[in-house]
Amino acid sequence: MNPFKIFILIVMTFQLISCQKNKLTEEIQPEILTATYETMTRGESERGYNVLLEVKGLPKSTEIKQILLNKRLFDVHSFKNSENNHLMVEAFLPLQSRMIQNFKPPKPDNRPDGIIFEIDGKTYFYEIKFEL
Repeated sequence: MNPFKIFILIVMTFQLISCQKNKLTEEIQPEILTATYETMTRGESERGYNVLLEVKGLPKSTEIKQILLNKRLFDVHSFKNSENNHLMVEAFLPLQSRMIQNFKPPKPDNRPDGIIFEIDGKTYFYEIKFEL
């Protein structure tokens, strides 16, 4: 077989695979059941947000990695995966803390509010409008 034909075959295969991955991204449309937050102050030592987020329609293998709220990127350390395919995050996300040893404030991020989740090793961002 001609080397040029092999090259074209390889290029077409990569293009086909990349189109299929984009299609997968479009198919992932989670349903947001609850997305609320409130500003909290715990004495003079901690300040941050108390967040309640409930998402439906994501595969069981989904892990919520981060929450983007008010231009800050917070790591999510725990979430609940219920039996009816609901993912739930109920957590305090600190902006400032004197209680946590070696506390590092959340990183700034210019994207709109949303969640960053992972499905089978692939990371996705989904925009969410949180209610105060």
